[in-house]
Amino acid sequence: MPERNVVSWTAMLGSLARRMDLLAAKRVFDRMPQHTIVSWNAIMAAFALSSSAMTAIVSFQRLILDGLPVNSITFLVLLTACSHLGLVDQSRDYLVAMAMDFGVPLSVDHYSCMVDVLGRSGQLQLATSLLATMPMVPDYVAWCSVVSASKNLHDVESGVFAARSGLELRARDPGLNLLLSNIYFGGLQRISPDLS
Repeated sequence: MPERNVVSWTAMLGSLARRMDLLAAKRVFDRMPQHTIVSWNAIMAAFALSSSAMTAIVSFQRLILDGLPVNSITFLVLLTACSHLGLVDQSRDYLVAMAMDFGVPLSVDHYSCMVDVLGRSGQLQLATSLLATMPMVPDYVAWCSVVSASKNLHDVESGVFAARSGLELRARDPGLNLLLSNIYFGGLQRISPDLS
Protein backbone atom coordinates (compact mmCIF):
# COMPACT_ATOMS: atom_id res chain seq x y z
CA MET A 1 0.00 0.00 0.00
CA PRO A 2 1.40 3.39 -0.88
CA GLU A 3 -0.15 5.03 2.18
CA ARG A 4 -0.99 3.46 5.51
CA ASN A 5 -3.07 4.94 8.28
CA VAL A 6 -4.52 3.55 11.48
CA VAL A 7 -7.60 2.29 9.62
CA SER A 8 -5.65 0.35 6.99
CA TRP A 9 -3.24 -1.06 9.59
CA THR A 10 -6.19 -2.19 11.73
CA ALA A 11 -7.94 -3.73 8.70
CA MET A 12 -4.82 -5.79 7.91
CA LEU A 13 -4.52 -6.81 11.54
CA GLY A 14 -8.19 -7.81 11.74
CA SER A 15 -7.95 -9.86 8.56
CA LEU A 16 -4.91 -11.78 9.80
CA ALA A 17 -6.50 -12.26 13.23
CA ARG A 18 -9.67 -13.72 11.67
CA ARG A 19 -7.50 -16.15 9.70
CA MET A 20 -5.76 -17.04 13.00
CA ASP A 21 -2.38 -16.18 11.49
CA LEU A 22 -1.07 -15.09 14.87
CA LEU A 23 2.53 -14.57 13.88
CA ALA A 24 1.67 -12.26 10.98
CA ALA A 25 -1.00 -10.47 13.05
CA LYS A 26 1.53 -9.83 15.84
CA ARG A 27 4.07 -8.54 13.31
CA VAL A 28 1.53 -6.09 11.89
CA PHE A 29 0.49 -5.01 15.38
CA ASP A 30 4.09 -4.42 16.42
CA ARG A 31 4.79 -2.36 13.27
CA MET A 32 1.73 -0.14 13.68
CA PRO A 33 2.82 3.43 14.42
CA GLN A 34 -0.26 3.97 16.59
CA HIS A 35 -2.55 1.61 18.49
CA THR A 36 -6.23 2.18 19.11
CA ILE A 37 -8.62 0.19 21.25
CA VAL A 38 -9.83 -1.47 18.05
CA SER A 39 -6.35 -2.73 17.17
CA TRP A 40 -5.77 -3.89 20.76
CA ASN A 41 -9.12 -5.73 20.76
CA ALA A 42 -8.28 -7.39 17.42
CA ILE A 43 -4.91 -8.73 18.54
CA MET A 44 -6.28 -9.78 21.93
CA ALA A 45 -9.17 -11.63 20.24
CA ALA A 46 -6.74 -13.51 18.02
CA PHE A 47 -4.84 -14.66 21.10
CA ALA A 48 -7.98 -15.39 23.15
CA LEU A 49 -9.35 -17.77 20.53
CA SER A 50 -6.08 -19.63 20.09
CA SER A 51 -3.79 -21.69 22.23
CA SER A 52 -2.20 -18.39 23.32
CA ALA A 53 -5.13 -17.21 25.43
CA MET A 54 -2.86 -16.14 28.28
CA THR A 55 -1.22 -13.65 25.91
CA ALA A 56 -4.61 -11.91 25.60
CA ILE A 57 -4.64 -11.33 29.35
CA VAL A 58 -1.05 -10.07 29.33
CA SER A 59 -1.97 -7.78 26.41
CA PHE A 60 -4.81 -6.34 28.48
CA GLN A 61 -2.33 -5.38 31.17
CA ARG A 62 -0.16 -3.65 28.53
CA LEU A 63 -3.22 -1.89 27.16
CA ILE A 64 -4.03 -0.50 30.61
CA LEU A 65 -0.42 0.67 31.03
CA ASP A 66 -0.68 2.44 27.65
CA GLY A 67 -3.61 4.40 29.08
CA LEU A 68 -6.13 3.61 26.34
CA PRO A 69 -9.78 3.54 27.36
CA VAL A 70 -11.25 0.03 27.30
CA ASN A 71 -14.70 -0.90 26.04
CA SER A 72 -17.20 -3.73 26.24
CA ILE A 73 -15.45 -5.66 23.45
CA THR A 74 -12.22 -5.62 25.45
CA PHE A 75 -13.96 -7.40 28.31
CA LEU A 76 -15.70 -9.91 26.02
CA VAL A 77 -12.25 -10.84 24.72
CA LEU A 78 -10.87 -11.13 28.26
CA LEU A 79 -13.76 -13.31 29.41
CA THR A 80 -13.32 -15.52 26.34
CA ALA A 81 -9.63 -15.96 27.15
CA CYS A 82 -10.48 -16.78 30.77
CA SER A 83 -13.04 -19.32 29.61
CA HIS A 84 -10.46 -21.11 27.44
CA LEU A 85 -8.00 -21.10 30.33
CA GLY A 86 -10.50 -22.10 33.05
CA LEU A 87 -9.86 -18.94 35.09
CA VAL A 88 -13.11 -18.64 37.04
CA ASP A 89 -11.92 -16.28 39.78
CA GLN A 90 -10.17 -13.99 37.33
CA SER A 91 -13.33 -13.89 35.19
CA ARG A 92 -15.36 -12.77 38.19
CA ASP A 93 -12.76 -10.10 38.93
CA TYR A 94 -12.96 -8.78 35.36
CA LEU A 95 -16.76 -8.77 35.46
CA VAL A 96 -16.75 -6.69 38.65
CA ALA A 97 -13.95 -4.42 37.42
CA MET A 98 -15.86 -3.64 34.23
CA ALA A 99 -18.53 -1.64 36.00
CA MET A 100 -16.74 -0.62 39.19
CA ASP A 101 -13.30 0.35 37.88
CA PHE A 102 -13.81 1.08 34.19
CA GLY A 103 -17.44 2.23 34.00
CA VAL A 104 -18.29 -0.26 31.26
CA PRO A 105 -21.87 -1.52 31.57
CA LEU A 106 -22.42 -5.28 31.60
CA SER A 107 -24.41 -6.72 28.72
CA VAL A 108 -26.07 -10.06 28.15
CA ASP A 109 -22.95 -11.06 26.17
CA HIS A 110 -20.73 -10.56 29.22
CA TYR A 111 -23.06 -12.64 31.37
CA SER A 112 -23.13 -15.33 28.67
CA CYS A 113 -19.32 -15.43 28.68
CA MET A 114 -19.34 -15.82 32.47
CA VAL A 115 -21.87 -18.65 32.16
CA ASP A 116 -19.52 -20.31 29.67
CA VAL A 117 -16.58 -19.91 32.08
CA LEU A 118 -18.58 -21.52 34.90
CA GLY A 119 -19.91 -24.30 32.67
CA ARG A 120 -16.50 -25.20 31.29
CA SER A 121 -15.11 -25.36 34.82
CA GLY A 122 -17.84 -27.81 35.86
CA GLN A 123 -19.81 -25.35 37.99
CA LEU A 124 -23.19 -25.92 36.37
CA GLN A 125 -25.22 -24.96 39.42
CA LEU A 126 -23.49 -21.58 39.59
CA ALA A 127 -23.95 -21.13 35.84
CA THR A 128 -27.70 -21.76 36.00
CA SER A 129 -27.96 -19.64 39.14
CA LEU A 130 -26.28 -16.77 37.31
CA LEU A 131 -28.75 -17.17 34.44
CA ALA A 132 -31.64 -17.02 36.89
CA THR A 133 -30.39 -13.89 38.68
CA MET A 134 -28.85 -11.78 35.91
CA PRO A 135 -30.62 -8.45 35.38
CA MET A 136 -31.57 -9.23 31.78
CA VAL A 137 -33.12 -12.16 29.95
CA PRO A 138 -30.51 -14.84 29.16
CA ASP A 139 -29.83 -15.28 25.48
CA TYR A 140 -29.65 -18.39 23.36
CA VAL A 141 -25.84 -18.54 23.55
CA ALA A 142 -25.91 -18.71 27.35
CA TRP A 143 -28.33 -21.63 27.33
CA CYS A 144 -26.21 -23.42 24.71
CA SER A 145 -23.18 -23.03 26.97
CA VAL A 146 -25.05 -24.80 29.77
CA VAL A 147 -26.20 -27.58 27.43
CA SER A 148 -22.65 -28.07 26.18
CA ALA A 149 -21.26 -28.17 29.71
CA SER A 150 -24.02 -30.59 30.72
CA LYS A 151 -22.98 -32.89 27.90
CA ASN A 152 -19.35 -32.82 29.02
CA LEU A 153 -20.32 -33.42 32.65
CA HIS A 154 -22.99 -36.04 31.84
CA ASP A 155 -25.63 -33.96 33.65
CA VAL A 156 -28.85 -34.81 31.81
CA GLU A 157 -31.14 -32.85 34.11
CA SER A 158 -29.29 -29.54 33.69
CA GLY A 159 -28.91 -30.18 29.97
CA VAL A 160 -32.62 -30.77 29.44
CA PHE A 161 -33.56 -27.71 31.48
CA ALA A 162 -31.14 -25.50 29.54
CA ALA A 163 -32.19 -26.99 26.20
CA ARG A 164 -35.86 -26.31 26.91
CA SER A 165 -35.01 -22.72 27.81
CA GLY A 166 -32.89 -22.30 24.68
CA LEU A 167 -35.53 -23.85 22.44
CA GLU A 168 -38.04 -21.31 23.74
CA LEU A 169 -35.81 -18.67 22.15
CA ARG A 170 -35.05 -20.57 18.95
CA ALA A 171 -37.48 -23.38 18.36
CA ARG A 172 -36.13 -26.31 16.41
CA ASP A 173 -32.57 -25.01 16.28
CA PRO A 174 -30.46 -27.85 14.85
CA GLY A 175 -27.37 -26.95 16.90
CA LEU A 176 -29.13 -27.12 20.23
CA ASN A 177 -31.01 -30.26 19.26
CA LEU A 178 -27.71 -31.88 18.27
CA LEU A 179 -26.14 -31.01 21.64
CA LEU A 180 -29.16 -32.40 23.43
CA SER A 181 -29.16 -35.61 21.41
CA ASN A 182 -25.46 -36.06 22.25
CA ILE A 183 -26.36 -35.93 25.94
CA TYR A 184 -28.99 -38.63 25.51
CA PHE A 185 -27.09 -40.81 23.08
CA GLY A 186 -24.16 -40.77 25.46
CA GLY A 187 -25.97 -43.68 27.05
CA LEU A 188 -27.58 -41.58 29.72
CA GLN A 189 -31.26 -41.53 28.85
CA ARG A 190 -33.74 -41.89 26.02
CA ILE A 191 -35.05 -38.75 24.34
CA SER A 192 -38.18 -37.47 26.03
CA PRO A 193 -41.03 -37.05 23.51
CA ASP A 194 -42.27 -33.84 25.15
CA LEU A 195 -39.02 -32.04 24.31
CA SER A 196 -39.42 -32.08 20.56
